Amino acid sequence: MICTLLFCSCESLIEKLFGKNEELTFTRTDYNGNQLRTDGYYYFENESNDSTYNYRIYFFYKNGVVLDCGNPSDDELNTREEEFKNGQFNKYVKKSASSWGLFKIDSTMIQFEMLHGGPFRAYIDFGRIINDSTFVLTKRKSSYGTDEIKLLGTFRLKPFSPKPDSTNIYIK
Repeated sequence: MICTLLFCSCESLIEKLFGKNEELTFTRTDYNGNQLRTDGYYYFENESNDSTYNYRIYFFYKNGVVLDCGNPSDDELNTREEEFKNGQFNKYVKKSASSWGLFKIDSTMIQFEMLHGGPFRAYIDFGRIINDSTFVLTKRKSSYGTDEIKLLGTFRLKPFSPKPDSTNIYIK
């Protein structure tokens, strides 16, 4: 086993033990619509007392890319925003396949596909657009299977600039 570790990268060892990461099924398409604004980030505020996080944050870009910025607590939110502004946050997400995905909007529906787990599995989140600064997620479905879970979360826009850079090695 030690010899194997010396000659294999961690990524290839994980693939051998658990399988390969899935590929996203969406094709990157520029977003030229006006159904949702892209001049900030969308956040879900968790109001449950039994949660270890308070927010879920997504940036949506005109190039069709979505960036998952994780789950900061109330205490971490201001720090996270400063990291967005000064570029420090980019150094974390540039190396993380699960931070990046693709989205598409059709009329009043939003879908975005991202990787979750480890090895990473592709999932599509489905939502309904309420107005140009609010959407509600309703379900998550496996991109390759029949797994489906119900979601219920209202995401609201917080105007914010500058946004983290959307270029990455995972989305072409």
